Amino acid sequence: MTKKVNTNELVLTAEQIEEQGRKIMDIMKNLEALHNFSNTMMLLMYNGTDNAIKLSALSDFLSAVYDQTEMAYKDLDKVAVLLLECDNLKNLKDFEVRFGGDKA
Repeated sequence: MTKKVNTNELVLTAEQIEEQGRKIMDIMKNLEALHNFSNTMMLLMYNGTDNAIKLSALSDFLSAVYDQTEMAYKDLDKVAVLLLECDNLKNLKDFEVRFGGDKA
């Protein structure tokens, strides 16, 4: 029986970890924009605006929410894998192959 030795050495460089932080900040900015868009939608829904305008704005809003959440999910998934596997070179290499070298 072989015991796995955990040396707690990071395989990612400081620059790569910093890049993941920047990706998270970008995602947060997109979420903030969606939040602001939703506030605008709430004001529009309750101010007596014509229903056709409301429906058009709601359609645009839902499309933006769908697109942004899909992108955020994919980006957060990649960041999570990199940070959770930051001490496992084999898994990081597998990740690079799977995602086309999107390590940094």
